[in-house]
Amino acid sequence: MTELGAGPDRPAPHTRLLVGAVVLAVALLAIVFVGLAAWGSTRDLADVREDRATARGPTLTADLLNSLQNERNYAATYILGAENVLVLPVDSMDEATAATDQALSAMRSYVERQGGDVADAYGPTLDGIVASLAELRQLVSAFTGERNQSQTAVTEPLYLGYTAFVDDLLAVADSLVLGIDDPELRQGAQVRLLAAAQPELLGRITRRLLLAGVGPGGAVDTPDEVASIAADKAELEANETEIESLATGAYEDVTGTQADAAALSEFLSLVDSSTQGGLVPVGDVLAAMGTGPGLPEHYAAMNDAAETRLADRARDIEHEAESRRLLWFVLAGVSAAAVVLALVVLVR
Repeated sequence: MTELGAGPDRPAPHTRLLVGAVVLAVALLAIVFVGLAAWGSTRDLADVREDRATARGPTLTADLLNSLQNERNYAATYILGAENVLVLPVDSMDEATAATDQALSAMRSYVERQGGDVADAYGPTLDGIVASLAELRQLVSAFTGERNQSQTAVTEPLYLGYTAFVDDLLAVADSLVLGIDDPELRQGAQVRLLAAAQPELLGRITRRLLLAGVGPGGAVDTPDEVASIAADKAELEANETEIESLATGAYEDVTGTQADAAALSEFLSLVDSSTQGGLVPVGDVLAAMGTGPGLPEHYAAMNDAAETRLADRARDIEHEAESRRLLWFVLAGVSAAAVVLALVVLVR
């Protein structure tokens, strides 16, 4: 006689219970594992988005640095009557100040949105820039003297004031870029900051060389001048070495051509000859720095290339994190369905 409730095509109740219990146990383990993975992927996505937002800081810092440098350089060369000697990125003080105001507004908006550590780090620096910028601009607009090379007493505080802004911004950005967890985003942000720092060092060296070259004797002839130029040159070369080490992966082709490397080498040779007792070759220095395509354009191109790679990689990393999260949530849904199926088997 066949047992009631069982048959050749229907498993015995205890067999169904055993199968259901096994399926339920496996499904519960799966849903725990997948649930934890889904939660982890959500946190990973949040971290990626935070890294992307943090990397935005150095990008905006580089933009503001460039604007401040352009405004300072135009203001100083204008008072010295040399604004037409160098090919500058801006053609007037109005153009320079408008670009700075736009970059400063973008930076302040970013800091306000981020808040927290970013606001603590950038806030005092940006407040200081806003408080002092009007005074520096007033030095230019109120200047009524003859514009010539004898006006260094006017341009010196102007130059130093803008330079203090640049130094403060670089220091803050350097400290925050280390907080970017993703190595590729951190790498791109570092390249951008170095690309913005190099023209600053080039400008400081060039300024000292030109002031010495057009001054009495036409040479760098004091220990302080030699020491300051040597210090900036050493930092310039150290930064170049770091750029080369960072120019890998997504950023491997941002360093420019062999011609750019040759131009930098030639400039450094000019610096060496000028600080070792020779006359400053003013014409050659000007040629290297802006009477045609030169080193500033090289670093501007590097900056643009690094910005593009950084933005592209940030989008890709966020998309990959979103895809991983979606996959884990789908698997979590499948695991939940398996639990429901196991419970149905058990209660039937």
